[in-house]
Amino acid sequence: MLRKEDIVKALELLSEILGDKVEWIVGASSALFVHGLDILPNDIDIIIDIKDFNKGISLLKESLPSDTTYIEEKQKITFEISRVSIDLLAFDISSNDIEYKNIGSTIIPVNSLSNELFFYKQRTDKKDANQRKISLIEEELDRKKS
Repeated sequence: MLRKEDIVKALELLSEILGDKVEWIVGASSALFVHGLDILPNDIDIIIDIKDFNKGISLLKESLPSDTTYIEEKQKITFEISRVSIDLLAFDISSNDIEYKNIGSTIIPVNSLSNELFFYKQRTDKKDANQRKISLIEEELDRKKS
């Protein structure tokens, strides 16, 4: 089972490597974690804008240990940092969807909660887990309105 400290450490390292060299955000359950919701993700999903995807891969491969194993698929690469599985995904990123949050000692670009809510409502897999996430997101969005 992942620990919060491992996730924070991996996110800080990813931010150090990717920085502002490529357009990227944290997405999915790891975005909910960064937003402070009561979620402990199973992995970290990093979304890199399609135009920067190959550059992002190069930055990671230059910076991570040479024995790092990468599983490459079309527009997705999976690897590990400190026992944390990282999915690097290529999608179009809209600057309207990016929020910046403190995690550990680092500011992280993260997908907006409203955007995550939209995606979780569209998903048809893991219905119970997704419904819990939808409820947590809606509660947080309502709290922010108050």
